[in-house]
Amino acid sequence: MSRKLIAYFSPLNPVHSGIADYSEKLLPRLAQHFDLHLYGHDTPPSSPIINSIFQWFPRRNYELQRRKTPYAINLYQLGNNQCHQFIYPVMVRYPGIIFLHDANVHRARAYAHLGHKNLTDYLDEIAWCHGDDGRRIGPAIAHGYQNSILYDQFPMLKLICESASSIVVHNQFAARRVAAFIENDRIFRIPMPYADLDIPPYTEARKALEIKDEDCIIGCFGFLTPEKGIDSSLAAFDDFRRQRPNSRLILAGDALDKDYERLIRNKIQDIPGVVMTGYLDEQDFKRWLSASDICIALRYPTQGEGSDVLIRMMGAGKPVIVPAYRQFLEFPEDTCFHIPVWPNEPLAVLEALRELADNTGLSQSIAGKARRYITLHHSIDKWVTAIAETILRSMELPDIEPLSKRCNLRHVRTAPVEESIALSVYNWGDISTSPLLIDPLASAMAELGIDNES
Repeated sequence: MSRKLIAYFSPLNPVHSGIADYSEKLLPRLAQHFDLHLYGHDTPPSSPIINSIFQWFPRRNYELQRRKTPYAINLYQLGNNQCHQFIYPVMVRYPGIIFLHDANVHRARAYAHLGHKNLTDYLDEIAWCHGDDGRRIGPAIAHGYQNSILYDQFPMLKLICESASSIVVHNQFAARRVAAFIENDRIFRIPMPYADLDIPPYTEARKALEIKDEDCIIGCFGFLTPEKGIDSSLAAFDDFRRQRPNSRLILAGDALDKDYERLIRNKIQDIPGVVMTGYLDEQDFKRWLSASDICIALRYPTQGEGSDVLIRMMGAGKPVIVPAYRQFLEFPEDTCFHIPVWPNEPLAVLEALRELADNTGLSQSIAGKARRYITLHHSIDKWVTAIAETILRSMELPDIEPLSKRCNLRHVRTAPVEESIALSVYNWGDISTSPLLIDPLASAMAELGIDNES
């Protein structure tokens, strides 16, 4: 049987994204089952392994390559981040398998429109997604009335779900949320994988980081956002360290933006023992994770995210404090320390820290059961097999009509004009497909509403 060729769309390193890391774990293993062409925005992959195995193309070249080498199916890796925006123009015209890493994309969609001063398209899309409620709330959000709770009520998933031939999610909560828009037989649940089999030993990591034996290290890993309970963790740690002055709270990851980073740095000036590491490379990430005694993984509201960081914490045998909320409740009680989000999250975090620090037996029991649970249910071999089988099953599903042919949103109806121009240039035969040529023409065509079928 001939191998199928897949067009694979995802951010890849050097883009700082958990989904880039997810793809770089998956791709070499998926290449054992399929041939793949990789598509990104403008920045080529930085991984020597990825570059040695795969051909990578900027998204604007997709139309050209599709005509040269037809694809069996497209695969799209999508999350609630602006680094995925390059995927949408292709996705709405060419249905494929969508790996949905966040069951809420409102923040990304708002940025895609409002970040480019395009109020009309934003208001049209939120109304199309959420009907009269979306039509009423859209102007308020567009003019600055924004918060996580409001985004939670308006996840703006309809465009993604109606573009997909099938959808892969990481947990039952996300599956239930997308089931409002797509048939159950097109929804597949594949848990996040655990691949950290080479974490340095605890004592070795602490020695490398110059951590004393008596120090209690509390780790918060991953992208720092307001939804991840940073304020609650800081307040709890401030009280905790008064009893245990040899404690440190490690905030390990990039902040949401410069403003939020500045806000956190201002707060920790009065809290000794807090360390902000910024983005960590893989070696330092593993060192800090191994060196940690307790980990915190808060999130409210949560959107059915597949948390690679949480899986890595639990797989490394760390007792992790998590909210008793949505997809976190899918982990058995004895594999992590569930705390209530309401009415007082900082107090709940503080009490959990005290109990885990004072009760070594409990801490070790949770850590051991966490490691065994992740090893059993999040095996990387099972993960790859499940994905390969899902791709084959998705290829057998009945085709769906592209969303661009059945949706009245202007920005969906209009073709991804960069691809259209690139295809035309290719047919002309002797003109460069440089962005210097394509981008100005694309902008002009978009303003006129011209697509490649006009």
